[in-house]
Amino acid sequence: MTNATVENEGAEIHIDYEGEGPLLLLIPGAGGSGQRYAAVSTILKDEYTVVCYDRRCNSRSTGDRSLDGDIAQQARDAVAVIKAMNAKQALVFGSSSRANIALKMAEDTPQYIAGLVAHEPPVLWVLPDAQEWFIFGDEAETIFRARGFGPALGKFASALVGVTPPSRPPTGSDAAKAVEVSWNFFFAHEIHNFSRYAPDLQRIKHTKIPMFAVSGRDSKDAYYARTAKIVSDVVGCVHRVISGHHLSYQADAATFASELRLMLRELKAVGPPNLLFAIP
Repeated sequence: MTNATVENEGAEIHIDYEGEGPLLLLIPGAGGSGQRYAAVSTILKDEYTVVCYDRRCNSRSTGDRSLDGDIAQQARDAVAVIKAMNAKQALVFGSSSRANIALKMAEDTPQYIAGLVAHEPPVLWVLPDAQEWFIFGDEAETIFRARGFGPALGKFASALVGVTPPSRPPTGSDAAKAVEVSWNFFFAHEIHNFSRYAPDLQRIKHTKIPMFAVSGRDSKDAYYARTAKIVSDVVGCVHRVISGHHLSYQADAATFASELRLMLRELKAVGPPNLLFAIP
């Protein structure tokens, strides 16, 4: 794994990359650390230059931690990472709130996306029961402000379907402190704005970016799985049901990477003929 950084809008974004081939950008979501994709990256590096990064104000990346998250700025950060790799375009993957960031990229800067896989994007506005889920997120935020990240995370995770939450690192360890810092930032500054992102799906449709909207088979009728089907219907892209659940890229990286590889190959087949990249 090779490291790099890029400066963008007052933040130093930390980048990890490995492998050879077309650029594949993996956008990290809640918690903001690109290390969540480490196992998937290791598997896909034989075919792609896989790029992970820590989002601003998360993990090793800097930024003004007093400000609330701006999803448009997050999308610009992702573009800055592509440019830092001396690339014109990238294949882009995002899961959960990072899928929202990927959709915002498609909305604002489609010229940088050669193909997109949006895995279970929580774009709540498209749901017929959206208000229920806005309230759910607000309740998690309220619990955080009253009782801290642990109870808030418990509330937030209660809506996950088919998922066995990963075990927490030992109390007092550096890993435990890092988890607490990242989730504190998520509940204090990201959950509200990220959950209220309303993508312009008609605009994304007209970009004609090759795209999959993906849900996990084990996610069943979870709100974030239902959004994937609605996004696909409006944008006119393929809705793909794959193995696993919301966190399968960590829980079963081998299966997840295998199915993601097949989708990426399909995107490359219909995408730009000259997907260019270079290593800085």
